[in-house]
Amino acid sequence: MRNSLIVGLCVMIATANARDLTVRCLALNESPMPKLFVKTSKGFTPLEFSSIQPTKTIKLSVEGPLQVYDSAGQEKEKPIVAHTIPVPGNTGGVLILGWTTKEEVKFAALPDDLSEVGPRDWLIINAATEAVAVQVGAKAKPVAVKPGASVTKRVTLPKEDAAEFRAFREQEGKPTMFYSTFMPFRKEARCVLLFYPDGKHIRMKQMFDMNLIKKKKEKS
Repeated sequence: MRNSLIVGLCVMIATANARDLTVRCLALNESPMPKLFVKTSKGFTPLEFSSIQPTKTIKLSVEGPLQVYDSAGQEKEKPIVAHTIPVPGNTGGVLILGWTTKEEVKFAALPDDLSEVGPRDWLIINAATEAVAVQVGAKAKPVAVKPGASVTKRVTLPKEDAAEFRAFREQEGKPTMFYSTFMPFRKEARCVLLFYPDGKHIRMKQMFDMNLIKKKKEKS
């Protein structure tokens, strides 16, 4: 009787510590990612990565870090935890960045709660080794993004299908513009900007996040 009570209390504590989380994935490069799985209420679900746009949402429950498995436990094989990914504790959703360096696979989890964002909430990811700042609109204030971090910025979009865009980096102690364009956007999709290193240069990749939660029309 006492053992049953202890087991029951342990289950209650574990359940209380668990939290619901939505997970999406984005590949930082075009190198193939290995087959990976996460455990959901419906069993093991493939953790797929795309370098084109963030993938669709996977709903699961986590206690602490996200455990990623190298198999789905088929043919009586016991699934093995291949990776453990720390996730932010102050959000209901994360975007898992995945990339490969030689034969090593790496991950990083960024807060990205789709219940709180819409098409005007641009996601800026800085995978470079130095800080960048972006300006969307000629009169807008530049937004700084630290290396290895991300920022969600609500932007004011013009009636046209493109906005003035500039990106800056620090050189000799001063902000220097290294990218300028009229950036196209889609009113039904969120713009995702990825900055990444290329030798001494910083490159930028633009993507459109089509997998948003449909909401009431936002006021522009």
